[in-house]
Amino acid sequence: MRFNSSPTVLATALLLASALPASAQRVAFERSYTVGETPTLDVSTIRGKIDVSVATADRIVVRGTATVRLGLSSPTDAYELVKRVAANPPIDLEGSTLRLRPPAAPEEQRAMTVAYVVSVPRGTVVRTSSDSGATTIAGVSGKVSVRTESASILVRDVSGDADVTTQSGSVDADSVGGHLDVTTQSSRVSVRNLGSGLRVRTQSGAVEGTFRGSGNVDVGTGSSAIDLVGVNGGLMATSNSGRIRVSGVPTAPWQVTSGSGSFDLDFDSNAKLTLDARSGSGSVRVDGAALEGSTSKGAASGTVGGGGPLVRANSRSGSIRVGLR
Repeated sequence: MRFNSSPTVLATALLLASALPASAQRVAFERSYTVGETPTLDVSTIRGKIDVSVATADRIVVRGTATVRLGLSSPTDAYELVKRVAANPPIDLEGSTLRLRPPAAPEEQRAMTVAYVVSVPRGTVVRTSSDSGATTIAGVSGKVSVRTESASILVRDVSGDADVTTQSGSVDADSVGGHLDVTTQSSRVSVRNLGSGLRVRTQSGAVEGTFRGSGNVDVGTGSSAIDLVGVNGGLMATSNSGRIRVSGVPTAPWQVTSGSGSFDLDFDSNAKLTLDARSGSGSVRVDGAALEGSTSKGAASGTVGGGGPLVRANSRSGSIRVGLR
């Protein structure tokens, strides 16, 4: 199919499209599939939002919206293409796996954005991918995997493990029961009520988390702050220059490292540990803890509560404070 792409034709098409009411520039569609209690949902979009939640026991219900894109690259018959895709959406059921895709043809991709709102059985395994569409996944017990380039991600009330990767979209996770693994380039990562372990890798995004269960925590950032509350397990926390604040119970070894950022380590009153804290040019202070050992301006070592897992804190130039709550 050939299109007249002269400036006059494109300007006219944009003017006509913008004159239409918003509801006339999009077409909704709905499909329902019987899949059983433990299917796999595999969703991919280019710019469209993805929203997955639990509603039915044995069916996946897909509510999609194809919306005309306004721009110089949009075809002059964009609305006709939208109607065509909505009449035959790019959805495929193979066995127990339901795949939702963006439009395949290049002119269709230029013409529209397709977003998906999906209701699934609780046991569904969910995999999603989008370059710039915001993603929300809630309520499922199957494993969750999310990929985006620059869009925000929200995962909440998920019973199983979750794996999240993004370049620059913010990550929010609330009440994840299994292990959570997050990889970003420059995104903020916020975790609440985590029931198990956590691994985070980011270059410049701040990381904050609260924990309600036990599990090992491994957080590394390039230059951002780390703030973790209620860690119950082992810990690896590293930031080249960001401030690090951690509280909890070390039931396995802790290693906290920073180049120039300061530390605050607070332990529950019943914690038992062996401390080795050292700063190259900053101060080391122990507050409220009966440390049996030695302290100096730049170092503190010894045992608390009779000894326990090794807590090692090292900073090249930042100050270190250790407290017993």
